[in-house]
This record gives sequence, structure tokens and C-alpha cells, in this order.
Amino acid sequence: EEEEGEAAAAAAAAAKQPTSLSDRKLLNLGLSASPGQVEKLLTTRTTDEGDTEYLVKWKGRSFLHASWVGEAEILADRAGAVRVKKLEARMLLSPDEEPIEPQSLEVERVVAESYGPYGPGRKQSRVFLVKWRGQPYASCTWEQGSNIDDDDAVARFEAREKPPTDKRLRK
Repeated sequence: EEEEGEAAAAAAAAAKQPTSLSDRKLLNLGLSASPGQVEKLLTTRTTDEGDTEYLVKWKGRSFLHASWVGEAEILADRAGAVRVKKLEARMLLSPDEEPIEPQSLEVERVVAESYGPYGPGRKQSRVFLVKWRGQPYASCTWEQGSNIDDDDAVARFEAREKPPTDKRLRK
């Protein structure tokens, strides 16, 4: 019976892993429907039913995509208990700390763009590599245009990418 439980858990874990190249690319671009791996637990809350939930920052995804996950799901991951202990220690040291710095949700600059079959229905769409204010470049994430509420940042990117119009520069 125990072996059947382990086999079922392994099958469920394998089913969550992207299998096709396009699924892996979507996950790498942070545009997959599946959130992927936990990077950090940001805070905790208790639901009306008395269950504990954690606000999760997902690896390779911006803070825009943080989501609430039940305690059982967090603890099912082998590193989950360690993450919970780290969060508890951090909350004891800094109880008034904001779980997500508001500036981490602001676009500092658009770094690159790509086109491809992303998102629901895998339709062709434009995505941008975004540098978030207060975050290092290593934390840049690919975002669909609908997730970027800073039209000026997109316009500045397009202006930087536009080829020069002066005939002398086009030799």
C-alpha cells in the first residue's frame, strides 16, 4: 500500500513537469499556466475555515504572479518545512515588514521583446522582458503586454530599439 502511494505521488509530480519543448519554453518565460517551483514564502494568513495559507513568490515569475497556497501543498514539497521555518523567523524579526515591496510591482524598464504562441489558447502574442524597480537584472521576467501597466516604459523601449533615421547613419 505504501509503495502504491509513493508511485502515485511520483506520477503526480511527473505530470506537473513540462514535457514538450514549447511547454518548457513557456515555463522558462514565466508564461506557463503552471506556477512552477516555489522561490520564497512571503507571508501567511488564516482562512475563514481556519486553514493556513502562504503567499508564494514563484521562481522565474514576478511578484505580480504571487499566489496563496495551502499549508498541505507547501509541506508536501521536501523543502516546504524549511521555508515555513524561515518565514516564521523572518516574521518574528520584522513583524511589520511588507510581504511585497510596492516598488517590486513597478516596471523600471523593458529590456527586450519576443513574439510567440504564449498564454491561454497559445495564440501569437508579444511579450516583454521586464526589469522591476528595486530588483536586480537577474530577476527580470517575461510578461505579456497586458501585465505591463506602464505604457511609457514600453514606449521608451520601442524608441531605443528604433533604427536611426538619419541617412548618414545607414551606410
